[in-house]
Amino acid sequence: MSCTCLCAVAGPINNCTVTAIVLMALQAVSTAASSYLFLKRVHAVYYGNNIVNHFFTFLWVVGVGTSCAVFSGTLHDYSEIADTKHCLRYQHHAQLTITYILPVVFDNLVYLAISYKLLTSHRLGRLLVRKNVA
Repeated sequence: MSCTCLCAVAGPINNCTVTAIVLMALQAVSTAASSYLFLKRVHAVYYGNNIVNHFFTFLWVVGVGTSCAVFSGTLHDYSEIADTKHCLRYQHHAQLTITYILPVVFDNLVYLAISYKLLTSHRLGRLLVRKNVA
């Protein structure tokens, strides 16, 4: 992905808008695929616990939806610089912030949920959790 972005920034481009849409689509797909692997880990660790599985599935769907939020401004964010076949991007930070923050939050919640399950499934872990709670 970074190699594609470098090419889009440095190389001549025929159509800035199409390039931007392709880059945003690749970003959304890569984020969704990466988060899906984390979702499957939670489903494996919490097998049979439908409440936890449905909660994390809901969070994953919200994360994928917010990854697609970046498409709303893509058509108007890029413009060609005169006749140079290079693009200039006008950034809207509000869309990008939620697009990149929510997958990080999801991944951290998955890490915490799996760590909690591992700690409470072993005797030493149960003792440590009970000792810290009490």
